[in-house]
Amino acid sequence: MAWLLKAPPAQFGHRQGEPIRPRTAHPAEVLRSHGSSMWLYLMFVLIASGGLTMGRIDAPIAKDLKIERSR
Repeated sequence: MAWLLKAPPAQFGHRQGEPIRPRTAHPAEVLRSHGSSMWLYLMFVLIASGGLTMGRIDAPIAKDLKIERSR
């Protein structure tokens, strides 16, 4: 699919020799912005909490199914 990509116009480039400074935002600013950053942050929190929850409950499930590993 990379062959479908086109080079951006010159106006989107950055000037030679000019340092690139990424913009950082405070979490409160992200929540106030109502933009895509807020949704990305929300999805990160939901997925991370789901992974932590699954990691916490897999030991009792393995014990019930008798597939646990002894250390």
